[in-house]
Amino acid sequence: MVRDGRRSIQIENATSSLITVGDNSPISVTRADEPIFALQPLQAISSVSRTASPARLLTPRYELVGFVGRDQAVGAAKQWLKSEDKHSARLLTGAGGQGKTRFAIHLARLAADEGWATLFARHKLDGGLLAPRAQDESTTERDDCDTLATLVVIDYAERWPRDDLLELLSRVDTRGGKVRFLLLGRSGWFWPTLARTLDDAGFSTSRDSLPAFSDVDDRLRMYLTARTAFETELFGTLGRASDRQPTLHPPAFSSPLAIQMSALIDTLRAEEDGLNPTSRESPPDDPTLLTRELLVREVQHWNGLRTASPPPISISDRDMACAVAVGTLCKGLTPEDALHLLPALNLGNDAKTIVRDHSVPYPSATSGQVLEPLQPDRLGEDFLASFLPGDNYPEDRLLDLLRDPFAPDLLAEVLDRQTPAQGRVVPLVVLIEVARRWPHVAARLYNFLSEDPGKLIAYGAEAIARAAPIPALRPLMPRLGEVIGEIVGVRQHVDLDVAALLVQEQIVEIERLDNQGPTPGLASSLNTLSIRRFRVGQYDEAIDASQESINLWRQLTVTDPVTYTIELARAVGNLAATQAELGDFRLAFENSELELSLTRQADRYHGGAFRGEVASALSNQASYLSSQGEHGRALAISRESVALHEALLREDRQSHLSNTAAALESFGRVLHHLNDKHESTSTFRRAMDMRRELAEMDPPSHLSGLASSLTNLAISLESFAPGDAFDVAMESVELFRTLHRRNERAFAGKLASALHVKATSLVLLNRISESIAIFDEAVELHRASARSQRAEFAAPLAESLFSQALALLSVGSMHEALASAREAVSLYERLSTRDPELFGPRHAETRHLIHAILHDLDGPGD
Repeated sequence: MVRDGRRSIQIENATSSLITVGDNSPISVTRADEPIFALQPLQAISSVSRTASPARLLTPRYELVGFVGRDQAVGAAKQWLKSEDKHSARLLTGAGGQGKTRFAIHLARLAADEGWATLFARHKLDGGLLAPRAQDESTTERDDCDTLATLVVIDYAERWPRDDLLELLSRVDTRGGKVRFLLLGRSGWFWPTLARTLDDAGFSTSRDSLPAFSDVDDRLRMYLTARTAFETELFGTLGRASDRQPTLHPPAFSSPLAIQMSALIDTLRAEEDGLNPTSRESPPDDPTLLTRELLVREVQHWNGLRTASPPPISISDRDMACAVAVGTLCKGLTPEDALHLLPALNLGNDAKTIVRDHSVPYPSATSGQVLEPLQPDRLGEDFLASFLPGDNYPEDRLLDLLRDPFAPDLLAEVLDRQTPAQGRVVPLVVLIEVARRWPHVAARLYNFLSEDPGKLIAYGAEAIARAAPIPALRPLMPRLGEVIGEIVGVRQHVDLDVAALLVQEQIVEIERLDNQGPTPGLASSLNTLSIRRFRVGQYDEAIDASQESINLWRQLTVTDPVTYTIELARAVGNLAATQAELGDFRLAFENSELELSLTRQADRYHGGAFRGEVASALSNQASYLSSQGEHGRALAISRESVALHEALLREDRQSHLSNTAAALESFGRVLHHLNDKHESTSTFRRAMDMRRELAEMDPPSHLSGLASSLTNLAISLESFAPGDAFDVAMESVELFRTLHRRNERAFAGKLASALHVKATSLVLLNRISESIAIFDEAVELHRASARSQRAEFAAPLAESLFSQALALLSVGSMHEALASAREAVSLYERLSTRDPELFGPRHAETRHLIHAILHDLDGPGD
């Protein structure tokens, strides 16, 4: 049974499912009573308004042209729908004009025929409110659904804020049947990190792309299908368009949009019935000229409306062009926003008249929205390119009208009034898409950003990702990279990590092109690239970049050791840190010895200028030793590090606070391993106080550090103050939950470790039954982290499984305890092969536990 009736859900209500299998209701999702996105059921095919512009015949939502070709992609998508996976997400990418939206509608029709509920999700950033309510719409229940399954199409997925996208993907009623999310996007830059997050959450994920429409026979079939549809729509009969065989073999006709534009122009010329000599000519064989002619016909359509009897519109072509530009830039506006923005543009008519007249050729498809954008999107982008002076179209009187000298002022006004501070980022994102194909628009985008490239950050990661490869913006990348570096540093920054990587890749490319041989700029850029790659999970690539950086610094140090020894030390230290985070502590320690030696040498060269880096290198070295179980050797090194850091802290607290906290944490861990409970607890408290001070000053950069510091303190308290340990672990868990919601892959392991400590505290408080569910969650998170990242992440999973087995055994769940212990022993077996000294004892202890359980179960030994 499928339910169909409008719903409104507040995103703050964490218990509400957005997707309920079998529910086909339109859904408006709000945050603080403001709409953020909506889900609209697949609509019945609607007719095109007789006053709509010619371009509206190309709009996918009217489905005027029957679906042609794409047999392989359709087959793959149908198999995806039929797969046994309960929850699955699939990304479909393709350039503008390749027919992603039309493909999704076709797939939704096929799914609906099989009884699926089908929903289309659009964010408010792309005009994603609900379509107008039909007069006969009501809450209904249909019994024609045999399959409890739901397909959700997410258009322009790359433009969705990550948090909102994850809310939609994760808020599924798990009691129902299958759910499929089809994400559409021009770019897949966001997909690797999102897919890993979804994999961790139990989704199956896949990716496909709509390739170029390369088969000439398919192109001809599409052309003839489109021309038939347009003739029927415009004339109610067939045969008025020419019977010519169009030239569709040039590569530029590899997009369905270009083919359909050719068919539309052929049909429109026939409509002129010989009054225009050009009606006997074939449409251009260059899609750029097709776009030009179609835009000319848009203007002619405005003229026709204005001169009709009675005229449905009165505004000038210039005012209409400005309204179309604003609507296309903003992806539509609310009436209130439109009436606020238009008067600032100094147009020839009042705002209400412009809004009313604009709706005649461009009727709104969305409830509560005016200034519907010119569609298809690619045509709208070409309109903006022709509207701004400097385009490359051939001279034409009507397009001269579009080339409005006022257009740059209008653009500046829109960008000034539609700002990120108001939650409006669409105009710049749309402009970036135009700039990717039109150099004169890229030049204007450069002018907008050149004074302060950092302001691009406020428009979000998607804007940065799409802007970074634009050749005209390449000179801005080093300055943008510096700004991002100040925000991100070397820490994880869930909102900007992918964008930071894309910018850094451009910076490295610039350095390679501009320089021959080893240069400080290239070596430094590669070192930063290594950090950026690691933060998004590109581990092997991170090590490659790090080693290339080290090789370049070595060459530079030969000629100038005084200047470059410290840079070589930093690059070696970065490689050691990467190896340590991947669990290779022995190799990390070896590199840390080289790092310390080089840093001491540089410090001598510069008269003690690098004492702070010497202290940090000592702390890192002690940490790597301790991680290998060599706590005694680590103790003296760690004490030296803390003493140096505290001396520096007294000189400049703000500059050295973070590094001092890290040194104290490393020292505290060594003390804890040496069973010095009270000094380790005191040390961890001091570190936690520093982390809290840092987090209050800069939460995005330091919340993770505070949460980890709390976990350390809870571990230290467990053995003699389990109640205090539980309270501290609670705070750590809540902080990591907040971070995990924003970047599941980055924080799954850390949340799992905090949960493990919380559960262990409950066991020590003899609240073992309460600990079971927490251990379960910790194990699942550790398992996901080990599965999606690397085998080295298996150690904390094994430890949580071992503790889970002990807890289950304590409450009499023998079989469940045995399953956990067996999984743990298989992990410890592999780990002890790699490092028998570190993992061998726990491997033996786990085997002993299995024997004990089997003995109690009166079963055979293992």
